[in-house]
This record gives sequence, C-alpha cells and structure tokens, in this order.
Amino acid sequence: MARPGGWLAGQESGQPTPVELAIQIASERLELEPKNAGLHLQRARWYARLRRRPEALADFARAAVLDPTLTPKQEDAQLLLWRGDTAARRGEWRKASADFAQAAGFSKPRVSAWYVHALVLLHLGDTAGFKNACASMSERFALTEDPEILRWLARAWVLAPEAVVHFDSIMRRLEKAVADTPQSCKYRHSLGAVLYRAGKTAAAVRRLNEAIELHQKTGLTSDWLFLAMANHRQGQIDLARKWLDKAVQEIDRPEEQTKGGGRTVRLDRAS
Repeated sequence: MARPGGWLAGQESGQPTPVELAIQIASERLELEPKNAGLHLQRARWYARLRRRPEALADFARAAVLDPTLTPKQEDAQLLLWRGDTAARRGEWRKASADFAQAAGFSKPRVSAWYVHALVLLHLGDTAGFKNACASMSERFALTEDPEILRWLARAWVLAPEAVVHFDSIMRRLEKAVADTPQSCKYRHSLGAVLYRAGKTAAAVRRLNEAIELHQKTGLTSDWLFLAMANHRQGQIDLARKWLDKAVQEIDRPEEQTKGGGRTVRLDRAS
C-alpha cells in the first residue's frame, strides 16, 4: 500500500504538520518581535485552521491592539465569527453584530455568517436590518441548489414573520432535498418551518411530524415551536399547548442537560 503524503504523512509519523511548523516558526519570531502585529494576525489564521479557538482569538486581539488599522480579510471570516460569538455570549450584542456583519460582507461569505448576522439584528430589535439581511441572503444565494446552504437560508427566514416576500423558490428546492433523502429528517425540519411561514399550515404540520418521526421520534425544539404555532392556527388549542409546554421545558433546561434540540448555533462548527 502506498504511503500517504503531505499533511497525512506528518500526522502518521508524529512530525508537525506544515501549519504546526509555521506556528512554531512564527512563535520563535514573535519572541524576538513581540509587537509584530502582522505576524500575530498570521499566527491567528494558522491557529484557526487547526480549530484552536482560544489561541487564535488571543493572537487576533493582540494584532488589533498593536495595529488598529489592520483590516480583516476573507480568510479571517472564522476569526470574526468566533470573536462575535464570544461577544454575544458576554451579552455584548453590538460588538457581535459588527463582527457578524463584517464576516457576512466578504465577497465569498459563508451562509452561516449571514444567518448569525440576521439573528443578532433581530435580537437587537432591528427589524428593518433583519429583513435587509434576509433579502441580501436571497440575492447572494438565489441560484444555489446546495441543500446545506438552503438549510441556513431557511433557518434565517423563519426566525420572524415576513422575513422575505416569497418562499416559493426555497420551498421547491427544499422539497427536492427531501425527495432526494427519503429516510432523513434533515431537510424536513427546515421545510416544515418554511411552509408554516408561507401560510401552508397543513403541509407544515405534515412535514414537521415527518421530521419528528424520522428524528428518533423526538424532533428538535424548533419543530415543537412551529407545531405549536401551526396547531394553534388550525384551532387545535390543546395540541398546540402540548407542543409549547414541551418546547418551553427544553428551553428552560440548563444547556449542558439539553438533548441537542437545535437551541444554539455553534459558531466554531458553522462553516
């Protein structure tokens, strides 16, 4: 069997990978040039490639202090998302919003950056900004057939009523994703929520119940919330209350005890 080359060869042999080696060299240089802002920024990027968030953010912050004129680039999107996430967890929502807006504004933005940008705008009560962000997402990803991108679009557009004017296109594309994965709940969660926002209540209930059945018969917290609203719209008040109570109980549970019901977005994994 042929021996692996490149990065895998470094891993299997116990030798440092090229990125790890670059970090070592940069660290040695920084011992001699501790105020080299550009080198701190470059090392932050390398740490980010290794998913070493604390070290990456420390270097990113140090670079900004040493040279406030440094402007993040496309390759710094993950750093901005991490920094924004840290700010949001501290309740510093304006700082988080600024970082998310910058990450979303690159020429080749991650759709997850647009999602958290829209989410924080909504949290801040900036309804107009939220709707503008959703409209921008619609324009930037108008032609995508990538079901993972469609999931992020749907997650943003269902956060509030009338986030976008038309849902027909994304409904069609999500229906295709569901048809292509008949044994998966993955795209049914999003499709059910989109159908509800589009006013197609019966179809929404059907897709959300399918998602729950395929998702170990439990579903996500978001499924329960949308079913509560959909059943209430149908006049099924007792059933709506059941789903709402179930969702509230899960939401109020300490985060470390939750079942992964889709309550939070892990920005260190959003890509």
